[in-house]
Amino acid sequence: MGRRPDRRRGRLRPRGARRPRRHGRRRPGDLSDPAAPAALVATAADALGGRLDILVANHALSGSDGTLDRIDAAMLDAHWAVDTRSVLLLVQAYARHRAALPRAPPAGA
Repeated sequence: MGRRPDRRRGRLRPRGARRPRRHGRRRPGDLSDPAAPAALVATAADALGGRLDILVANHALSGSDGTLDRIDAAMLDAHWAVDTRSVLLLVQAYARHRAALPRAPPAGA
């Protein structure tokens, strides 16, 4: 049986083999809205059965930049809201979610 590249991982997998199931889910959200980060964490946790084990904040506002001469306070505020504030609010919501979960027994116990 031949092998073909698994482009996501750069590995070979047998022909006909199914791709691994994705656990991550894409959800749209306007991260300039201060309520969006908590809603995204809640939606992700619900979609995964109530438990969210990892948070990846890989987003940024782009496409609305200007030259140094043209950028203004509103543009900078938009970047702050999406690139910085939303990350802190995502981490806060994730930490609150994790704190509310039952504690797991120590490894080996």
